[in-house]
Amino acid sequence: MHCKRKLNLVWVDSEHLEESARQTDPAKFHKAWHEVCTASGILCPGGFGTRGIEGKILAAKWAREQKTPYLGVCLGMQVAVIEYARHIAGITKATSEEFDAQAEEKAIIFMPEIDKTTMGGNMRLGSRPTFFQDGSEWSKLRALYGGASSEPTAPDDGVNGRSC
Repeated sequence: MHCKRKLNLVWVDSEHLEESARQTDPAKFHKAWHEVCTASGILCPGGFGTRGIEGKILAAKWAREQKTPYLGVCLGMQVAVIEYARHIAGITKATSEEFDAQAEEKAIIFMPEIDKTTMGGNMRLGSRPTFFQDGSEWSKLRALYGGASSEPTAPDDGVNGRSC
């Protein structure tokens, strides 16, 4: 989409947002948080593995609480779902099956047709039906879809519909 805007992207290492960075490298910790707190918006990209995940979750939380625009792409959207599950839905130990296969509270699950041992290049792409559960009439997302089930064209990133 062309919006006649020029982006000024500032890269922040999400590991530097984590509490452990405050202890090991306070300068990087404070610089990273300064960049996040002064940004007009946050773009959280995709990725694989667990490095920096808690920092990404903290950035998503900050954006939600401060009403700062947040765009999560692939893993970036998954961490936003995990953050919301933990802090709004009350699923305090919410995580992704990719990070902890034994976790009891998985907000993100593996999709049935993927290879669970190969990270990357195995996400579900293409049109998949979206079904809204009874009792979700309040959902803003449902309203955007016109209140009915639909066929999305974006990737399905494995959000666990049973828990979120």
